[in-house]
Formats: sequence, structure tokens, C-alpha cells
Amino acid sequence: MIADWEKKISPYFLKIWEELSPYSNLPKLYHYSTGENFIKIIESGELWATQVACLNDKQECHGYYKLIQKALKKRKSKKNGGVCPDRIYQALLDTTKESIDKNLPDIPIFVACFSTESDDLSQWRAYSRGEEGYAIGIDFTKIQENMHRSFKITQVIYDVSEQEKMIESIINAAEKFFTDYEIAKDLDRQLPQNYEELEKSNKAAFAAIAFLKAFGQFAPCFKHEAYKAEKEWRIIYFPDGNDSSRMRFTQHRGFLARHVALFGSKNKENSLLLPELIREVVIGPCAYPDISRANVRYLLSSKGYLNVPIKTSNIPFRSV
Repeated sequence: MIADWEKKISPYFLKIWEELSPYSNLPKLYHYSTGENFIKIIESGELWATQVACLNDKQECHGYYKLIQKALKKRKSKKNGGVCPDRIYQALLDTTKESIDKNLPDIPIFVACFSTESDDLSQWRAYSRGEEGYAIGIDFTKIQENMHRSFKITQVIYDVSEQEKMIESIINAAEKFFTDYEIAKDLDRQLPQNYEELEKSNKAAFAAIAFLKAFGQFAPCFKHEAYKAEKEWRIIYFPDGNDSSRMRFTQHRGFLARHVALFGSKNKENSLLLPELIREVVIGPCAYPDISRANVRYLLSSKGYLNVPIKTSNIPFRSV
């Protein structure tokens, strides 16, 4: 039932996704990685997306809902002459940092991060431990041509005014949905608090849950303007429950993280293999770039990555 409502809700947000994902003239995009993870990516043939709670910046979703709340306060709930059902309106206004942190680990949204910059000092430092880094150039045009509906390719929005404009579009789309569907009149019932209640829910509750899920899927598209130098793009992946064979886990400082393999032989949803997608490898600042270049070439050829250009960073290496 939730899946049925997701299909009905999706068209209302389609135009917004198209604005976030300008598929014409996609730039070459780079995934920054430590040397250890670069070896794992090449040897496994897998590029992973990470569950949103396990990303480096935990404030991303908090910022999105703060913008939502700021915009909603300028509007009215249905009870006060507006369109949005009171229960949904209040649920969004009541979203707190604590409630986000509590629910975020269970939200089925996974993100893989890329940049238009192939040799950026801030990203070598942040994601590649200074002198252990590699930037993998990916052919996004090929991904776009073979993309499954569960994928979204989107650029990240940093500018506050652009974020606020996009939020207005998201809320307008939501209000259009509530206006078009009679079911919205019934959405002010108590939302299910757990899976036991969900199984007993009526169709209005399923519609409410599907709406809140679709509403939350935009959160990874927004990031604090302090990060704008990264010029980030993302693959956002929404699992459909059939991904257990592609789930991967890593231990981080303080928590166990989960990921999903986006590409590879075990991915039934996407026929693309990673050797078809890698178009370039950039070696980050390091003490012995010539040795690294030679062994990157051997690593790539041993795993079937043929004729991949290998470049070295133009940023001077400084040992600390």
C-alpha cells in the first residue's frame, strides 16, 4: 500500500528532481578516497553509497528541516484556512534535532559523493588523509543512460537563497498533492508509531507515510554553504527492500556504518560494471608519485581496467 502511494506522490515532485538533476552536459565527476578504500573499490569492482546517518556531516538533515519549518511558519494548516493537513503540518513543525537523530539510522536513503574538482586541496585533506588519496573520475553520462528509477543524480545546493527557493517549490508540490487527492482529508488521524501499528493502518496512514518519505528524500540535496568549495554532486539511492545481498558494513570511530554496493556483478538492478565507468584516476599529493603511478597502473590492469588515464596532483606535497 505504501508503494502504491509512492507512485502517486512521485509525479508531484518530478519537476523538482529534474531541476536538481540537469542531465544534459553532465560534468566529469570525481570520487575522493583514501588509498586503502581506492584499492578495495578497484579489487571488488564496487562503488558504495553510504546510509545518510553515517555520512561525515550529521547536520545536513537538520538544516533541511529547519528550512522546511521556516517556510511552513509562513503558511497555514488546513485548520487555519490552508491546504496542508494539520497532522502533517504539525509533524513537520515538531521535527527536532533529537527526533531526526533517533530516526535517521533507519531511513532508507543512501548517498555516494562526488565533486567536479579533480585536484582540490580541501578534499584531499578531508577525505583522503592528506597524502593517501585518489580521485576516481566517473563517466556519469553512462550512469544516466542506464539509471534505475531508484537512483537520483543531483547537484548539491549550498546557496541559502537557492535552498529557500527550492523549499518553496517542494511545499507547493506537497500542497498540490493534498488539493488533488480526497484521501488528504483523512490524513489527520494519528500516524503509526511502530511497525505493529503500521500493519493495522488504513489507507490514509499509508498515504501519510509515503508522503513524509518522499518529502524527506530531498534532504541530501542541501548542504551548508561552508562546504561550497567542494562543488559536490551525489548519487542518491532509495532501496526497495531487495538489497540484502549488496549490503556492506564498515567500522568507523564510534559506530558501525552500513552501505550498499551501487555497481558490480551482484547488482541486479543495474547492469553497469565499474570498469565501464572509470575514466580517469588522479593521484593525490604524495612523496613518491612516480611509484604510485606505476602501481596504480598495475592494479588497474590486473582487474580489467584498461587504458585508464592516470594523473598526479599539481598541488605541492608537504610532509608534516
